Amino acid sequence: MQRTVEAHRDAVLSGIDPLPPFDLALLDARGCRLAADVRSPIALPSFSSAACEGFAVRVADCASASAVAPARLLVVDAVMPGDRPRRAVVPGAAVRVRLGSALPEGTEAVIPADEVDAQGDWIAIDAPIGSGAHMRPAGVEFAAGDVVLPRGARIDARRIALLASAGIGRVHAHPRPRVVIITVGDELVEPGAALLPGMVSDSNGVMLSALVQQLGAVAYRVGPVADDPATFEQVLADQMVRADLIVVAGGVSASSYETVLEVANRLGSMEIHRVSMTPGAAQGFGRLGDDGIPMLTLPGYPAAAFVSFETFVGPVIRRMAGADAVEPAAIRAELLAGVRSLPGRRQFIPSVRVPGADGVLRVRPLHSEHATAELAQADCLLVVPEMVEHLVPGDIVDVYAFGTAA
Repeated sequence: MQRTVEAHRDAVLSGIDPLPPFDLALLDARGCRLAADVRSPIALPSFSSAACEGFAVRVADCASASAVAPARLLVVDAVMPGDRPRRAVVPGAAVRVRLGSALPEGTEAVIPADEVDAQGDWIAIDAPIGSGAHMRPAGVEFAAGDVVLPRGARIDARRIALLASAGIGRVHAHPRPRVVIITVGDELVEPGAALLPGMVSDSNGVMLSALVQQLGAVAYRVGPVADDPATFEQVLADQMVRADLIVVAGGVSASSYETVLEVANRLGSMEIHRVSMTPGAAQGFGRLGDDGIPMLTLPGYPAAAFVSFETFVGPVIRRMAGADAVEPAAIRAELLAGVRSLPGRRQFIPSVRVPGADGVLRVRPLHSEHATAELAQADCLLVVPEMVEHLVPGDIVDVYAFGTAA
């Protein structure tokens, strides 16, 4: 009996929880997801500062200023970035400030340096200035206690800068999942090695490892591994100690599937299911060892392995990493070319999105005979529902952009 795509994904995700969080230094947390909302202990900025180089003034002192009768103010102090202001801005006075300088008490506006005539300790202003001009008030970005990043946010360089600006040096985050990628098959050789007749380069191993890394997880690539139960069992047992998730891509032969299934059931439990999809109908899932490490097996053909990763492995990694949205996100697009499909299977077709000048997103399916070439050109998967046998240009369809989640 075949499973639907949703039924298999639900079965795979059942019992998958976010990895336990712990405190991490900011740089160590890059690529991780927050386990809780982060609130700022301070306002940002924590003090009112100058938004340009110029002079801190009171608005009333400039109210009647004109080219004919400029306002003249005495410069009583200068504040550099990092300095604490020593003198307040009082009537008839100004304080010189630099970009980012803390503003002295009494400041109502900052007038840019190139808009005044400076002569010794005096400045002449020939136009009024509005209240708050060229000032960056304290707390303009957020107040103390505000949530600056929500639970589930993935930490990147920009967010590290935000947290550091808020005076936060450590965060409570889920670690990046450690994913072991194993490829099995006597016909597989390391990319770059000579290809003898009947041999195939292990494109799956490097492709799947790169996909894992693109999701922010840690990839450990192992293989190619010979299609031998004893060898595969030793490799699997060795890798279990460092894996949160194991992904196995079998060779194209039936014996590769048999080897994986036999060994996995000695170390834990695994089943191979037929899923109503193409490519990638054969999908395996199980758990290994006393810790119940999840293990997924993917078909050997690169297009099928890629589709299977996007459909099933990606959601598991996102769940482990603490993401709220884990399933592929569908977007609507207008079809540019006709498509035929077998009823009873959901078809995933590598495709290219084509934004239109009219604001309508369109999608062009790729029909090359070389699956790997299609993947290299594609930026999304066109989804043909199970009971649809053909689509025509102009039909509105679902597409999954690579690497996205709802």
